[in-house]
Amino acid sequence: MLSFFLVSNTFGLDYRVNSKLYNHLFEINKNWQLHQNEVPNELISFHSDRERIQMHLLLVEKSLRNTHSGKRTDQQNQNRATSLDILHTYALAGKFPINTGHKTRQPYFIDNFGTHCAVGFLVKETGFPEISKAISETQNFAYVKEIVSPELVKWSVEYGFTLEELAWIQPGYAPTQTYSQVGGGTNGNVTCSKSSGNRLLVGGDFTELDSLPCLNVGYYSDNHLSCFGNGIAGKVIGIREFGVNGVIVGGEFESNGVIYPLAKFDGNTWTYIEIPNVPNARATCFTDFLSGPLIGPEMAVSVSAPSIPNGQEVWFFQGGWFEFAYVPGVIYDMALGNSVIFAGQFDSIQIQNSGLNPSWFQAKNFVVDNSGNWISSSDWVPDTIFSILTQGNTIYLGGYAGINPNGTALTRYVNGVTQPLITNTNYPYSDPKTVRDIAQASNSNLIIGGDLNISTNWGTYGRGIFTYDYSNSVLTPYADLDTTVNTIAFFNDKYYFGGIFTKNQFSTTQNKNHLIVLNGYVGIEETANLNYTLSPNPSTGNLNISNINQASIKSIEILDLQGKICHESQTTELDLAHLKSGTYLVRVVATDGSSTTKKWVKE
Repeated sequence: MLSFFLVSNTFGLDYRVNSKLYNHLFEINKNWQLHQNEVPNELISFHSDRERIQMHLLLVEKSLRNTHSGKRTDQQNQNRATSLDILHTYALAGKFPINTGHKTRQPYFIDNFGTHCAVGFLVKETGFPEISKAISETQNFAYVKEIVSPELVKWSVEYGFTLEELAWIQPGYAPTQTYSQVGGGTNGNVTCSKSSGNRLLVGGDFTELDSLPCLNVGYYSDNHLSCFGNGIAGKVIGIREFGVNGVIVGGEFESNGVIYPLAKFDGNTWTYIEIPNVPNARATCFTDFLSGPLIGPEMAVSVSAPSIPNGQEVWFFQGGWFEFAYVPGVIYDMALGNSVIFAGQFDSIQIQNSGLNPSWFQAKNFVVDNSGNWISSSDWVPDTIFSILTQGNTIYLGGYAGINPNGTALTRYVNGVTQPLITNTNYPYSDPKTVRDIAQASNSNLIIGGDLNISTNWGTYGRGIFTYDYSNSVLTPYADLDTTVNTIAFFNDKYYFGGIFTKNQFSTTQNKNHLIVLNGYVGIEETANLNYTLSPNPSTGNLNISNINQASIKSIEILDLQGKICHESQTTELDLAHLKSGTYLVRVVATDGSSTTKKWVKE
């Protein structure tokens, strides 16, 4: 069994963890290491990161009130006392900046919503809003000790603070994944989605799309949600494109007293599709295939019907319908590429052989075609499998873990062996554990959607959306939704999620009506460890980048603290005399696409 470490690179020490107060304060501001003797020796947890920041500010305020200096004038003492009164009011109000652009805890002098940090608020409220604004425009993400601002230095002297004290006040803010509701969303469950050219297809159980009447089926294109005609009544479980303006949906659709498993819209009219000799069929899985060993059947569907005893049939369409398999159970997903794969809840499968007797094969909720020999595994398999993702010869299977201690929500199947990734053993404090959909995020990361609800004694928490780094066996929360994610689609370079959910607790805006998009991080991220040296640092303009192989460099970028590129180069000797004095970021991008960022000060 793989070893598994549950961590959150995103959130550090979670506020819910019962830990020493010092550890929580150090998470907010590293300058607490200089004031450890002022921290009460107690164990504590918080209801929110906001509450933890409040505690930090109030304790710093208390300490600063008790710090006396014979070097301050009466006017400075008066200004200082006034400022600390402002700080006290600011802390109790609890309205702090929101980190929407960085993957780690970071200062924000003024955030995207106009909220000032504690230091910026003090400067603004004492009558100098232009100083705070100027800092935010050029050095918004800098720590106080890095900020180059003669005006801030002058203010600190006038108001009786040292820069070290201001640095102690300044919190860092936890990162927030930025999700946006797609248009007005839907007024009901989104069950399926599919990226198709310039459209994101969406199906579910709703009567409104973008606050307009629409039954169950629509699409997103050019920043607008639209309905396919007026939609279609019924239960939608799968959706695929049809022609230029049309769509095919799978599920359960009634017309004139007859149940159909499929329906298509040609841009003007809805028509129903039946499986030959299988009346009143209902689909539980529907997909289209464009390549593979079966030379590309156009559609595949698993159906239940009164004429199918105690199970389901799998039908393929390739110029006409033909039965491919029978399972004594139910199929929820299938894939066809290098291998045909079926998954759901069943213990065997019968493969129909043209002109020959059918062949039976044993299974445990999934089967893989291995040159006509259908194979499975009984170890570390979800009780019910809802999602398949293939990556080369590796197959990822996500589903319901059940209540068994060895129950598995996510497993990896390679060369006939299953390897558990997310199990009840790994998450004894977490329930429920169901993976509904899986998508590839990068070469070593998956994005997982479902009803995973992670809450542990180690402080990582989240629900609905996670990333899984399978090279290091690390699961990271990417949302804290109120309930289930059913479907994930990658469309226009972004990930879209649909489901039952209507709220994300990580978000500043609560409305997330069943359909959201992950905007990602817009900040500067260090993704490699290129051990180069910057010299001189600080300097008046000349900058040399040494201890690095020139051939490994794709580009060198000089950025201000807002993330704006001020200079680009491919050489390691730079003349930056034209830049204004201040703190900059030097990002070296390697030929493999990785990058490392270091700070440099222009005098």
